[in-house]
Amino acid sequence: MAVPHRRRPSFMIKESSLPDAQTSTPSPSPSTPCSSKSNTTCDECLQNVTCLWCEQTGQCIDYPVRNILPPKSVCPLNKARWGSVGSTSRC
Repeated sequence: MAVPHRRRPSFMIKESSLPDAQTSTPSPSPSTPCSSKSNTTCDECLQNVTCLWCEQTGQCIDYPVRNILPPKSVCPLNKARWGSVGSTSRC
């Protein structure tokens, strides 16, 4: 028994629905050290997802990736803030 040929639907993407490369916000450069955001704000620091903000000291540091949670020697856990892409209200 022959299977009838199905026509694939055609989709069109409206040009207006595509992101405009000129207006998109650039991601922080991975080469920018987290420490350059120390003594700024938690929000400034956490624009880079590899950084950790210590509320107690006002320091922005590279997240200690060898640990699941930052050790107390880096920052007390209840004063440490970090985030991931897409998360909101980390600070």
